[in-house]
Amino acid sequence: MKHVGIFIEPNGSLAAALRSLKAEVGRQLPAQPYCSHPPHSTLIAGNFQPPNLWREQLAAALKTESPFTVCTTGFTIFHDDTLAGGGHTVAFKVEPSPELFALQKCCADALKSWRAPDATPAAGWLGREPFRSSFSEYGFPFVGAHWIPHFTVASLKVAKDSPLLRAISSGAARHEFLPDRVSVWKIAGDLHTKLFEVPFSGVDGKMP
Repeated sequence: MKHVGIFIEPNGSLAAALRSLKAEVGRQLPAQPYCSHPPHSTLIAGNFQPPNLWREQLAAALKTESPFTVCTTGFTIFHDDTLAGGGHTVAFKVEPSPELFALQKCCADALKSWRAPDATPAAGWLGREPFRSSFSEYGFPFVGAHWIPHFTVASLKVAKDSPLLRAISSGAARHEFLPDRVSVWKIAGDLHTKLFEVPFSGVDGKMP
């Protein structure tokens, strides 16, 4: 089994803003959670069979998808983020759209039969609904209307009134781009390795 993620990677001004803010956090406050992660929004992540077994199935599912505009509307902060060890997670909030949720569902449906049979059930607040049912079906607790799409900068272990936290979340936050593919990554702690890309409309993916 492998821990893998399917991501949307930003481009244009959003990609540049994420890299700039991540670099600033790294300069002022090294080794913060998520800061070293590649710029992305997670569609689904979890323990699945090796991706070479389901790559073609994912590509076939994405033949029905077309490029669509993704817009960020501002910054959001997930305060006291338990998934990040209690820090305050700063992210660009994405404007929800039917196309975005349909893309997540498409990927989740393609992978759900390949999830690890011995995956650890979600615990704590993730063990409540609707997270429990999502995890049970897809191996990821955030598939569906309760998903909050976003592009994370970093999770800062600072006070809520920290000047750095205010500075990181007060710049230009409105960006838009046109994703035309997803990327599949192997995840080992903070280490992310891109395995391949799967463009929409059935175009062959490319290896990095």
